[in-house]
Amino acid sequence: MGYPRSRRRPTPCGTPVYLAPEIWLRKTYGFEVDWWSLGCVLFEMVSGLPPFWGDTIKDVYKKVINTQPKFPQMTPECQACIEQLLAREPAQRLGSRDNGSDILSHGFFAGMSWEALLAKQVRPPFKSKSNAPDDTQNFHRAFTNQKATDSLTKETALAPEQEAHFAGFTYVPTNQTSPPAPAAQPATPNVEALSLNGGSSGGGSSSADRERKPVPVPLS
Repeated sequence: MGYPRSRRRPTPCGTPVYLAPEIWLRKTYGFEVDWWSLGCVLFEMVSGLPPFWGDTIKDVYKKVINTQPKFPQMTPECQACIEQLLAREPAQRLGSRDNGSDILSHGFFAGMSWEALLAKQVRPPFKSKSNAPDDTQNFHRAFTNQKATDSLTKETALAPEQEAHFAGFTYVPTNQTSPPAPAAQPATPNVEALSLNGGSSGGGSSSADRERKPVPVPLS
């Protein structure tokens, strides 16, 4: 996520299967979450799936907090690197010391010239074949055979006062017509905050607000 070393964040943010435990547990977190995500990506590159894969977000949460990944066959150096990147305690995680120099010196990267890599002088061991910018031969047929569909809604679920916050956004789907957006209202200290359900946090509510179902919050 690229957060500075000196700053910590409290906001849950990221793709669930790559989230570090401290994010799931709603703790403040720092740059160490990046190294956890790197461990997940390395595991996926070797095995084909993230280390804490699940059918639902709740399954992923339980696995991240309570289980250790099951490693397929790989070199001892690779497994050791992933295991250290997936240390649950941020202070013990590979990369948390000396600005990541412990990753550069890990045995898994032995023989790697980082200066040459940064200078783009290292030839990649694998380069995918592509005949054209829109060539899809590197994508699985399970995806390329799917029918392309647009996820467009027939009508807005927002009340007029909520639509006013988006005045000036000009995109309109080609198969739909939409009335001009209402003029934006000047910001005032009395502007009502929007709730997770899309309605305002004060006063009464419109019929659209009353009919709207609550938005699930995955990390709660």
